[in-house]
Amino acid sequence: MKKGIHIIVAAIVFMAAFANPVKAQDNKKEMETLAKNYEDAYNKKDAKAIKEFYTKDAVRVNADGTTTNGSEAIAADATEFFANNSATIKIAVSSVTESGGTLTTTGTFEGSAGNNDFSGNYTNTCVKEDGQWKISKSVLTN
Repeated sequence: MKKGIHIIVAAIVFMAAFANPVKAQDNKKEMETLAKNYEDAYNKKDAKAIKEFYTKDAVRVNADGTTTNGSEAIAADATEFFANNSATIKIAVSSVTESGGTLTTTGTFEGSAGNNDFSGNYTNTCVKEDGQWKISKSVLTN
């Protein structure tokens, strides 16, 4: 009987050891999908789609230090930017950490707007709303 209990305990410990790395891989894959979908919407200049990536009360700290509050304002900024710029972007996810159901994603972006190239880093805090990951806070740096 003791041998059977030891085998069960060992199996539980073994499964637990692999559960977190698998979850971390799933989280990174989901954030890579989010980044790819955001990139696609941005490159199509689809401000309505951009809005859907953010929570209603999202905060975006832009690379110039200005802050934009709310998905409506973020979409309005995107609309204005797209109207005045021929822009494209490429986004890469570097790391994803999970804490209490919130994912913090860091990565890089690079793109161009007309004749101007730009690049930088981002940190996004993401939460699930109605089964979808959404950005609740985004901090961009050059």
